[in-house]
Amino acid sequence: CSTARGEDTRLTLPDGTHVWLNAESQLQYPSKFTGSDRKVRLSGEAYFEVHHDPYHPFVVETNYLSTTVLGTEFNVRAYTQKDADVVLVNGRVAVGLTGSNRQQILVPGQKASLTANGSVSVSEVNTYPYTQRKKGFFYFDNQSMHDIMAEIGRWYGKTVVFENAQASKVRLHFVSERHLPLNNIVEKLNRMDSINVRLDKNEIVVH
Repeated sequence: CSTARGEDTRLTLPDGTHVWLNAESQLQYPSKFTGSDRKVRLSGEAYFEVHHDPYHPFVVETNYLSTTVLGTEFNVRAYTQKDADVVLVNGRVAVGLTGSNRQQILVPGQKASLTANGSVSVSEVNTYPYTQRKKGFFYFDNQSMHDIMAEIGRWYGKTVVFENAQASKVRLHFVSERHLPLNNIVEKLNRMDSINVRLDKNEIVVH
């Protein structure tokens, strides 16, 4: 199953696991799970509610990180090496580098991220923004304009250009419905202090 820019989808896997697949993402899974585990492969981003089965661990593999669970809710992002991470909302997961046997256990409220030197770093995180995406919202809490506009550009299929490099570092709390027209999103952004955004053909320009 794959999604294009500006498209997300919800699907139910053969074992009853629910998946919310974000834009520009792909999930590979079998028509029926057989063997000792339930393995899927993800590129992009997805939120999982895994059907509990203690005898058949659920494994999400990406190009960067591998996540093993029994039954839980978590978000996996793997668009690029720089943004590869796993956020645990409920339950328990083990995360490690793809292809490695070494894994770290996460508890709810923790995020495992791939660092620049190729190791896995664990930090505390607010899980609320990750649960809001599956409900149809953009929810950014104290995030940089660079990260916010990367997500908005991906969703609406637009290239984002920063005419002012400093603007990319501005941090915001920004919430909006994901299915609003882009011009409405731009209007909401422009109501915020220190933000100046305009639409220019196929680009979103921040200055």
